[in-house]
Amino acid sequence: MWENPMVLKIPSDWKITEENFFEFCQINQDLQIETNKSGELLIMSPNGS
Repeated sequence: MWENPMVLKIPSDWKITEENFFEFCQINQDLQIETNKSGELLIMSPNGS
């Protein structure tokens, strides 16, 4: 799919709880999703794609 992760920047006033993040990941199980220290969402293609 992609060589580099897609980075989504989230406004600082949006609070994503662990529960919301988990639900988001469950809905999008076909993607590998992580967050970084800056609060950005990193969307990567699954391993082996």
